[in-house]
Amino acid sequence: MSTVIVIGNLLLGGTAALLWAFVIAYAFFTRWEATEAGRALLAISLITALILTLGCTRLIVGPSHVLDVARTALYLAALLTLCRLFWIFLRTQFSVRKTSDPKE
Repeated sequence: MSTVIVIGNLLLGGTAALLWAFVIAYAFFTRWEATEAGRALLAISLITALILTLGCTRLIVGPSHVLDVARTALYLAALLTLCRLFWIFLRTQFSVRKTSDPKE
């Protein structure tokens, strides 16, 4: 195995571990449920941590039909969560502009 692949694998594992630490800390030590943006941040962070963990699992276990199904489900969850996050962003931007419009 080449050095570049080993470094990439270590970076994947390190990133997954750090993101899990963030998810756990954010879930237990903040009021993430208080705002829609907080809930969305926790959701996308959790899904990303799961996708990275799946990548680590695939390195250890190898290709598997179960992992392929899990990957597809997680990618769909990530897409839907990002759509929701983008919708929250747009709605917030337009509501701020509408309420702070000096013409009205």
